[in-house]
Amino acid sequence: MKQDPFWLYFIQRLSLLSIASFTKHFLLLLLFFPERIFAKILCHARGKNRKIFPAFTQFYHDLVLNLKQWEPPGAVPEQGKGVCPMQHGSLRAPVRVFMAAVLLCLSFLAAPKAAAAQLQDVNGIMLLSFDSQQIVSIGNQTSGRCSWYALRYARTILDGKPCSGSGMWSNGAVWSAAGYYAYSGSLSGCLSRLYEELQAGRPVIVHLKNTAVSGVSKHTNRVTSYEYHLSGSGWKEVNYPHIATSSTYGHWVCVVGISPTADPENLRESDFYALDPARVSVNGTLAVTKLLDGTIWTDNSPLKVAA
Repeated sequence: MKQDPFWLYFIQRLSLLSIASFTKHFLLLLLFFPERIFAKILCHARGKNRKIFPAFTQFYHDLVLNLKQWEPPGAVPEQGKGVCPMQHGSLRAPVRVFMAAVLLCLSFLAAPKAAAAQLQDVNGIMLLSFDSQQIVSIGNQTSGRCSWYALRYARTILDGKPCSGSGMWSNGAVWSAAGYYAYSGSLSGCLSRLYEELQAGRPVIVHLKNTAVSGVSKHTNRVTSYEYHLSGSGWKEVNYPHIATSSTYGHWVCVVGISPTADPENLRESDFYALDPARVSVNGTLAVTKLLDGTIWTDNSPLKVAA
């Protein structure tokens, strides 16, 4: 698989920075950048051209790096201290504690959050509430990017607007960039977590593997079974074979629904419905897919759940 160039990844990551995230990174610079080096850079640059680095440089150097009372431009420095008086100071402990507390708050503001949707009955399937046209507008996956598309569907549901996926791909889905993190466990544990997340209004991204099915004339190895196309009169059931990309990588889908008859104490994979990146749009119509028993890849990062 061809890897995106570094400069494109850098621009994508930069585009994700909110004001809170930018402020957080700026404070990190103030806290941890070697102060002596920064002071020397500022003093050297200001010494070369005072017009380029005016009073703000003196303000930053004296107040932030040295924590001394700032003197207005033109003030005469104390004898023996020169143009750059402080070369050995560092931020005092109380200020560092305060800035660390601000960073913690900004970290919560800057990270993508999971805004809960609600389960609702859509013609006999309990689905999370979302705008089907927003999902259709994202469309079906391009080759090899099922994980990225599943992540985009999930964030679209949580955010209430189509997700472009910018900054969420780097030779594979960047889960944390969208506020999703790994969950591993036994099959029963995964099914219980799936149920809990849907009840809380959050879509789950699931890793599927091939499994053999009987009673079909071709494509016996599948990752899902029936597909349902939404129409004005309800769901149209289609037995469409979805094939995993390979036995090495499997296939990623975004689980968004559950059968109304599912028993929380005896859950099966076939109780759940997903937006399958291979086919969420069929001629402009939303399609959801019923999972097939025996396909959740419990040995290989089975679930990605929202923070």
